[in-house]
Amino acid sequence: MPKVSVNILTKDRAGLLEKALLSVQKQTFSNYEAVVVNDGSTDNTAEVIQAFRHLNTQTINHQTSLGITQSRQEALLASEGEYVAILDDDDEWIDTGKLAKQAEHLDEHSDVVLVGGGIKILNSKFKILKHRPTSDAQIRNTMLFRNNFFTSTVMFRREAAITAGGFIRDEIDLAEDYDLWLRIGKLGKMFNFR
Repeated sequence: MPKVSVNILTKDRAGLLEKALLSVQKQTFSNYEAVVVNDGSTDNTAEVIQAFRHLNTQTINHQTSLGITQSRQEALLASEGEYVAILDDDDEWIDTGKLAKQAEHLDEHSDVVLVGGGIKILNSKFKILKHRPTSDAQIRNTMLFRNNFFTSTVMFRREAAITAGGFIRDEIDLAEDYDLWLRIGKLGKMFNFR
């Protein structure tokens, strides 16, 4: 059984999906599966997924698009890992140790249910303007006013997400991730790496 399930949703973005999957392949952590939801693609997305089948890939194919919330929920429920990391098809992980660091943090801190990080807000000269809050207290103090996690930086405990209700179907089609972070935060601590 994999330690981490990497959930990737895609629709008609085969070129971007390939870059995302390459960034998963470059991870130093190898005990993972990739759960890819092909949400009604009409391009060559299926061929790209097939080319990465060596990544221990589960594929969920929709003939017609079911949308982001239902697709995220299906990926979550299909995940076999203790932890779930999300990677949107138009994102790439630059840090090859991302999965290893986050899984280790969750292993060492049983009270933490969600880990994000690696986000820096830069100006046009690449000067760091600010970081996302890192501690549980800092995150909670600002969580009602803004989403402190970017979806593709997050790893969370699968059981906590399921207990919190997962990605609610048919109720939310926007900020479905933020909604889950608010609910999962009731079950334990949250942390952001710098």
